[in-house]
Amino acid sequence: MRIKGLFKSRRRLLKNILNKWKIPYFELNSISELQNGANLTYISDTVHPNKAGYNLITPKIYDWMQTIEVYSR
Repeated sequence: MRIKGLFKSRRRLLKNILNKWKIPYFELNSISELQNGANLTYISDTVHPNKAGYNLITPKIYDWMQTIEVYSR
């Protein structure tokens, strides 16, 4: 299996598990500037964000975190 296909199948499996147990998650791939590591303005090595990338994703993650309900038993 190719690496790209392996990552897609692992991501799909992980999303299924998280959805089953109602665990919230943030999909970094949903940020268009980061998709496929094509934009080296935000990605240092086609995978990891550089400083500009972190500046891009930090407020998006923060906003998403504000929507999560606090777990209580």
